[in-house]
Amino acid sequence: MKNLLFLSLAMLAVSGQAQRLHVRPIEAGFLLGFTNYSGDLSEHNIEPRETRFGYGAYLRYYMHPKFSVKAHLYSGKITGDDEHNPSLLSRQYRFYTSLFELGGVGEWQILGQDRISNTGVFRFQVTPYLFAGLGLTISNPEAECYGTNAECEDVSLLDFPEPGLRTRFLTIPVGGGIRADLAERLVLCAEIGWRPVFSDKLDGISLNANPNKGDWYYFFGATIAYVLNDPHRFRRRL
Repeated sequence: MKNLLFLSLAMLAVSGQAQRLHVRPIEAGFLLGFTNYSGDLSEHNIEPRETRFGYGAYLRYYMHPKFSVKAHLYSGKITGDDEHNPSLLSRQYRFYTSLFELGGVGEWQILGQDRISNTGVFRFQVTPYLFAGLGLTISNPEAECYGTNAECEDVSLLDFPEPGLRTRFLTIPVGGGIRADLAERLVLCAEIGWRPVFSDKLDGISLNANPNKGDWYYFFGATIAYVLNDPHRFRRRL
């Protein structure tokens, strides 16, 4: 939460300088949506019953009407439970962890156009977009066996993560969405993004499950952004 507050304050600082320093569009926005997980405790890529709330903040800078870069800080929680996997019901493991993701992505606005036309009129537009980039994920997984005493006696404590231990993973956010420029300064998007972490330790129980299967997590939801600098300056200098 402190990191999210820091990014929000940074957005305000950029807002104060954007009018004077930049002529290309700069957006500050927020993500409100959901998270999910794919790994050793999931039967499917997305288990609807394990959907949790996610949120975040970002800054987007346009290098061209079709191309932009975005820096973001997202947070949320992911969970998994053998109860939702028929093939693992007898094992009775579950986990949960909070996530913090700091990353940057490049975006391709497939049908993107100048926001302001040659005549100075705002141009309403809707376009699909794709993104890919690089990120750092921080988590602190906690896992447990919740079966009977007899069933859990054979579970070594070494097989579960140490409580409170933070782990860091390199990830590659990839995904896409739909973007709508609704007004000169207002942008709404709906997007979904996949995050492979190139590790089997996101859920903290790889030694008890499938060490050859890497873990993933997802962010999906809606974003709302505000254009920080004067939209009518874009067309004159882009």
